[in-house]
Amino acid sequence: MPVRIAIQLIVAAITFVSLVGVARVSFEDQPRTIFSGNDAETRQLGRFFDDFGSDDNRLLVVMRADLTERDQVRTVRRLVEQLRGVEGIDDVMSIFDLRREDAVLEPLLPGDEDPEEFFADAVKEALRHPMAAGQFLSRDGRVSLVVVHVGEGLHTISGLAPVVQAVRQVVTEVAASSDLHPLVGGNPAVLVDSLAAVRRDQLRFGICSGVVTVAIAMVLFRCWTSLVVALIPPGLGALWTVGAMGWLGWPINGINSALPTVVFIIGFANGVHLLLEVRRQRTVLEDRFKALRQALATVAPACVMTALTSAIGFASLAAARTPSVQVFGISCAMGVLLALLAVLACMPVMCTYRFADRLGSFQRNRIESLVSSVLMRLLSVVLRNRRLIVIASFGLSVILLLMASRLRPDLRTTEAMSDASETARAMQLCDEGFGGSLGAYVVMQWPKGQTLEDRHVLVVAGHVHELLAKCEDLHEPMSILNVLQGLPRRSQPLERRVRHLSRFPEERLQALVRTDLRRMTIRARLPNTGAAAWDENLQRLRQQLGELEQQHPGFSFELTGSAVIVGHNMRRMIGDLARSLGMAALIIIPLIAIVFRSLGWGMISILPNATPLLLNAAALWILGEPLRITAVITFSICLGVAVDDTIHFMARVRHYRRQGVPIQDSITQAMEHVGVALVISTLVLIGGFSVMLCSEVPPIRWFSGLCCTAFASALVADLTMLPALMALGSRREDGTS
Repeated sequence: MPVRIAIQLIVAAITFVSLVGVARVSFEDQPRTIFSGNDAETRQLGRFFDDFGSDDNRLLVVMRADLTERDQVRTVRRLVEQLRGVEGIDDVMSIFDLRREDAVLEPLLPGDEDPEEFFADAVKEALRHPMAAGQFLSRDGRVSLVVVHVGEGLHTISGLAPVVQAVRQVVTEVAASSDLHPLVGGNPAVLVDSLAAVRRDQLRFGICSGVVTVAIAMVLFRCWTSLVVALIPPGLGALWTVGAMGWLGWPINGINSALPTVVFIIGFANGVHLLLEVRRQRTVLEDRFKALRQALATVAPACVMTALTSAIGFASLAAARTPSVQVFGISCAMGVLLALLAVLACMPVMCTYRFADRLGSFQRNRIESLVSSVLMRLLSVVLRNRRLIVIASFGLSVILLLMASRLRPDLRTTEAMSDASETARAMQLCDEGFGGSLGAYVVMQWPKGQTLEDRHVLVVAGHVHELLAKCEDLHEPMSILNVLQGLPRRSQPLERRVRHLSRFPEERLQALVRTDLRRMTIRARLPNTGAAAWDENLQRLRQQLGELEQQHPGFSFELTGSAVIVGHNMRRMIGDLARSLGMAALIIIPLIAIVFRSLGWGMISILPNATPLLLNAAALWILGEPLRITAVITFSICLGVAVDDTIHFMARVRHYRRQGVPIQDSITQAMEHVGVALVISTLVLIGGFSVMLCSEVPPIRWFSGLCCTAFASALVADLTMLPALMALGSRREDGTS
């Protein structure tokens, strides 16, 4: 009794401290830190921001507008004027800022009171204007773009959200009084909308998933006592993990947001095995304490083995190159151990109370009896055809491995939101009208002793323009050359026009050229088609820029920009996480061999553990999907579930083998006692996760679908491959025993 009270006090203290830690947890509010690295390209991007300002703080207000009509021009002009008054906006750039090429003081577009025929002529001139065509007006003249610069100090999502909301409010009010339908896109809108959508659906479907999980568990257990005992300990493990994250100062981001789910799943799987063993022992032993001790002696070692093995495997992610992946691995290892502590501390204590006496009156319900009967029939077929099943399993694994090896990581800016959302539609319209909603930048530095007025500097910049124009994924190059070409003195060479730049606002010029640093930028539009689609062409462009450096000694060129660097870093991070999880899986195999003191059993565990991961990866390739961060996170769940099920089955087989039971009989008895727990835990998890398939957020749908596939494939592998491999691999042992 004193021990039980002491455990309760310790659990209560840990829970209280965890609740305080949960209150300290925050969502990652600085998106740049998730994808940042310590490589040269990330440092180049930081210097680019310092010299020319951020390129990821621009909202794009895009609309289909006929600027040959006076009313629509008046509406767009009113929209621009109202946007300038929004708090948190530094600048608003539009076609109304441009001047005619033949008259520097006259605006490119006529005023509201000018004759109607002036508007058609103005649009024709705009389509020839180097600063308008492809920049603020699409080449066909049907799509207009307004670029809204958010304040440089607003880089957090909490700082961006009110500005985005205010801009949308202005756009909505203008649209309500006209026939235009402006859309708001750009990186700030993507960040704000993505986080809001994920938070909303995680909360909504998290609650629904919990309700469905409880309902399915109740149907399968047919006992409230079993339900409470099965769900509370892993829930506490997840709570303790989140609390620990709060105390350690680790914010929740796109990578570790699934951590509580991983912890709950592994804890729940261990808890079901322990619970069913307690119920079985209570049918044999009347004393609840003796039954509990016997159940712990039978199942607890396997629970410890699964937790330690999974924790060591996850901890190996600390060797990854990406800091966020390292933290994810350490967090998973910590969470798995906390889940083990919660299950082994809370569940035995709960089983010693009077309300748990109902476990002693337990008899298998109809569902469990049916499951057990089906499993025995399945096992009979598996053991009779074990050689064929092993050969087929190896063949299937090879095929899945070949498919999985062709999977490539990718990142699309709007992948975390529905294609029907306003932001996604804005980005799509910008891609269609202007060739891209994102930007790629070439930073050119010229040699000492030369200035912007030197013809050589402008000629080399023109060569960069040509390279960008020829690159398949890049469109509409834009630099100080466009500004010079748009000046009215066409008879003068470009280098003679440089002195006229003084009439332009200094802050706008500094976003294009820094004469004090001998640096300038050439921007090209990049479509939101995914980082993998750009990679080959951008690599080729880097080579061409390197050749240009050799042709012009003293010049240097850097390909940079948020979209380019974040896409590159994110693809590298996804690949790093996938490789690290693969290494974790390989590390787990020898750990299993050490735990069971059998190299053969370690080799046997490879197929059942690898199949869920390979199947998910192959399914993505078959469906034409790239390897996204959501998919890689599900691989960690695959690994945890597969290892848990495999070790529990192997541990029970070893338990009977030590009693001198032949291998096939040991497998049969293990299936009878462990198989039902595997099926119950899998059905509960699939039922709970399947609710999220209804989410409108693509990553949540993929996460749900891949998790369900992982649970089902891990169950099938442990019910078919594992018994066949163990029966076939241990036949010699039986012959000599």
